[in-house]
Amino acid sequence: MKQFKIPSKKITIQAINHGKEITYHKCCGSIAPVVEASTKILDDLTNKLLTAVWNKEETIGTQGQLIVAEALQLVDGLKSGYGTISGFNTPDSLAYQLMEYNLFEFSESKTEARLAAMTDLLLDQDKNEIRSEADFKKLANERVANLNQNYLTTEYNLSVAVGQNSAAYHRFLAEKDTVTSYVQYQTAGDSKVRNEHAKLDGKIFNLSDREAMKLFPPNGHGCRCEFTQYNQTPKSGEVMSGKVAQEMLNADNANWSKSQFNINRGDLKEVFTKSQFYSDIKGLPKKLNDMTLDKYDLKKWDSFKFDLNPISLDESITADNVKELFKKDKSGAFMGFKDYYGRKMVLTEKNFDFHTKGKYVKPIENRHQIFPHIKEILNSPDEVWYNNPDKLEGKFQSRYIKFYQDTMVIVDCKLNNNGLEVLTWYQAKKEDLNLRKGLLVRNKAI
Repeated sequence: MKQFKIPSKKITIQAINHGKEITYHKCCGSIAPVVEASTKILDDLTNKLLTAVWNKEETIGTQGQLIVAEALQLVDGLKSGYGTISGFNTPDSLAYQLMEYNLFEFSESKTEARLAAMTDLLLDQDKNEIRSEADFKKLANERVANLNQNYLTTEYNLSVAVGQNSAAYHRFLAEKDTVTSYVQYQTAGDSKVRNEHAKLDGKIFNLSDREAMKLFPPNGHGCRCEFTQYNQTPKSGEVMSGKVAQEMLNADNANWSKSQFNINRGDLKEVFTKSQFYSDIKGLPKKLNDMTLDKYDLKKWDSFKFDLNPISLDESITADNVKELFKKDKSGAFMGFKDYYGRKMVLTEKNFDFHTKGKYVKPIENRHQIFPHIKEILNSPDEVWYNNPDKLEGKFQSRYIKFYQDTMVIVDCKLNNNGLEVLTWYQAKKEDLNLRKGLLVRNKAI
């Protein structure tokens, strides 16, 4: 356990991060405050976790709640910075989704750090005895308090900055051959700007210069710098080399090249690098399998289904005419969908055809007649779960569930090389623990 200081605040905060020190700068100012309600939720869940640890109770459900509560706060920051994604199946939509998943993994590492800190405090090493409940909770709350406040604020601000600059990076690349291939570095232009950042203010770079693209902001915690498109023809010698600019950022012992900011996060498609994680997350896939509905104290479908309406299926839809419902995009390769949070996903024509013929149009499946419900289920799901059945690093399977009196309809989506894709849709008339498990990202009942 190490101590870290935020210079302008002159306070000491603690974290677990592979034993490495990270300095959280505030010299460039705060982008946006973390809402107090979010910190309150995290504090309440932290105390719930503390009680479970002290009583030697199951903690997996509370861990899941903590991960999601914190991740969604950071995702809100990322989304507010990223703005609207205009297209489907585009580089910027893929980058955004990978960044969102990265935030869930990062939050999992932070929850692991909380749990490790709490467990470590159960025993008073000096007295070689178990602490009293009151002492344990007091010390544990003190140790993790800044994780829910100061660190979260810094991490939220970074998420906003990464969203803004990553969106700009992908837009600039898309317009490289039609608008301009040059960008100009700009600071906020006030007294809070770091000296090494101020040296780059106004400098022009080429988008094709890979070393220059490593300079894409943020170049530190609290950094408010940005690249803007340079729409003029640069004069001879006016375009700066990325390597020269890197030397400027490394001046005065700034050590930018040894920091976690010597990368283009839009290109990397991560808000936080693995080195910035608080702890190892190798056990996440197994943990997701253990986060079943009962660990969240959720009601089983059988206990509330009779209060719901039965699903309404259009019997005029047949295997012969269902293709009329497949509305292709301009490319003719897929049909686009958007979920409740604005996430964009596609259904390929090949996948649609596969699921609307043969055994899938038999009465027991009815995929063709369920198909019109996909849009509503994505727009207004009762539950959304993130799990990882294939144990893929940096990716989740997104499961959307809608409950009806006579069935549950599931839409599974998965990330491929182009973005989110609707993998399959089906109904389930019986429930088992494997159907509702993982990180509960959305629960309409709450």
